[in-house]
Amino acid sequence: MSGIPSNVVEPIFAIDFDSSRSGAGNFEFPVQLLCIGQKLSTGEQDSEIPLVLRNEYEVGKAFGYGSQIHLMAKKIFLNSTTIPIVFIALDDLPSGNTAATNVITFSGAAEENGYLVIYIGGRRYSVAVSVDDTAASVCTALYNLLYLDRANLPCTLADNTTGVLTLTAKNKGLSAGDLNVRFNYNIGEATPTGLSHAIVYTPGAGDPDIDDALAVLDDDWYPVIVSAYDDATNMGKVETVMRTRAHILTRKEGVCFYAKRDTTANMVTFATNASRNSQYSSLFPAYNRCESTFELSAGIAAAVAQSVVSDSAQPLKSIKLNGFLTLEKLDRVIFSDRNYLAQNGVSTLTDYNGVQTSSMITMYRLNESGAPDNSYKQLNTMFTLLDTRYQLEVQITTKYSRAKLGTTAEGVDPGQQIMTPAIGRAEAIMWFRRMVRQGKFENLLDRFIELLEVTRDETNVNRLNFSLPPNLMNQFLVGSGTMFFEQ
Repeated sequence: MSGIPSNVVEPIFAIDFDSSRSGAGNFEFPVQLLCIGQKLSTGEQDSEIPLVLRNEYEVGKAFGYGSQIHLMAKKIFLNSTTIPIVFIALDDLPSGNTAATNVITFSGAAEENGYLVIYIGGRRYSVAVSVDDTAASVCTALYNLLYLDRANLPCTLADNTTGVLTLTAKNKGLSAGDLNVRFNYNIGEATPTGLSHAIVYTPGAGDPDIDDALAVLDDDWYPVIVSAYDDATNMGKVETVMRTRAHILTRKEGVCFYAKRDTTANMVTFATNASRNSQYSSLFPAYNRCESTFELSAGIAAAVAQSVVSDSAQPLKSIKLNGFLTLEKLDRVIFSDRNYLAQNGVSTLTDYNGVQTSSMITMYRLNESGAPDNSYKQLNTMFTLLDTRYQLEVQITTKYSRAKLGTTAEGVDPGQQIMTPAIGRAEAIMWFRRMVRQGKFENLLDRFIELLEVTRDETNVNRLNFSLPPNLMNQFLVGSGTMFFEQ
C-alpha cells in the first residue's frame, strides 16, 4: 500500500498522491506525422536529424526554400493544423544524379492582346502580352516574373534571350524532378494567337537512399509517414523497418503514403508485384496532376493524420484535399478504373468536387500463405488497431505500473496494487466498453466476454496472458438498393 512506510514510529499524519486512476478512459491516440524528403545546401539545418517544425516558413529556413521537403511541408500545413509534424531531410545523392529540366521554347509573335498563363507544379503565373510581342520578349517577360518568386519556385531559371526558358529542378533525382509544367489550365485561358510554345521534359535521376532517414527514427512513434520516394527499392526498405517496428516488443509501426505518376494498368502491375504486399504502405495515382507526386502524398498523409487523431475508425473517404487542382476533365478517372485500382492495392481520389479521397486502402492483399486476405485492406483497420491497442496498454500500465501478480486478490488489504486474471479480465471489458462508446468496436459485449481469455502463464509466474477478440467497427462504403415500380 502506498503512503507512510510501516517502520515510521514518529507521530505524523500525511497523505500522498496517486494519479494512476486519474486518466483512465482519456488516452488520446498520439498521432505524429513524419515527412521524409530532400533539402538544399542553403538550408540552415543538417540532414538526417528529426525536427519538429510548425509551419512552412520554418521548414524553408531549415532546409531551403523551394526544396523538395519544403514543397511537401506547404501541402502538409494546408491539410493539418494540430498534428505534430516531424521532418527528416536528406541531401541529394552525392554522385550519379541529375536534375530534371523543362525546356520551354517559344516561337512566333502575338497577333492579339492577351495573357500567357503558365502553371509550374500547380502554381499559376500570368504575363500580359501585347500585339507584335515576339517570342523572345514574351520569354524574357516570363523569366522576369518567375524570378521575383525564385525563392519559392521548385526550380531554377535560365533564359538565353532567344525565346527558350529552361526550368531546372532545385533538387536532383527522379523523385524531386517530378515537376509538371503546362499552359492554360483553367477555362478561358488561351495563348494569344500567333504565339506558340513547346515543352520538353527530361526527368532527373539518382534518388537518395532512405536508409539514412530510417536509421534515426530511434524509439519515436510515427503512425503516419510520408516518403517522397515511390520506387520499389525505397518502399521495400520502409516496409521492412515497419515490420521490425511492429514487433510486440517495439509496437511503433505506421503507414507510409506514396504517390506515383503512371497509367492505371502500370499502377496495378506495380501494386500487384510479389514484393508489394504490405499493410504499412498506401499508394495513390498522380496521373496527369499539376502537383508533384511528393506534394500529393504529403497532402494526403496530413489530411489522414488530421482525421485519425479525431477518430481512428471514421471512414477516410470524402476528405477534401486543400491546395490541389482537380484533374482536367479528359484526365479524370472513371468509376470502373478506380474500382480496378482499389481491387488491386491502389488507393483512389476523385475530382468532381475538388480533389477528394475515395477508396483508402493499404497495399496488403495476401496472407503469409499467399492466399487473398482482406484483413488489413482498409486503412482504418490499421489506425483503429494502433489506436485501441495503445489505449489498452496505457490503461493497464497507468493503473498497474508496479502491481503484484496473483491468482486472486481475495484476503488482500484494500489499497494494494494487485493484478489477477479476474482483474485483468475486468480491465479488458472496461476497455472494450470504452471503445464501443467511441465507435471503434461493435457492441457485441456478450461475444467479447465469451471469447476473452486472461490467464496466468504456465512457465513464467510473473506473466499474464490476454487473448482479446473485439470486432472492429467497419465503414459504410457501399450502399445498394432497388426501386420498384408500383402498378
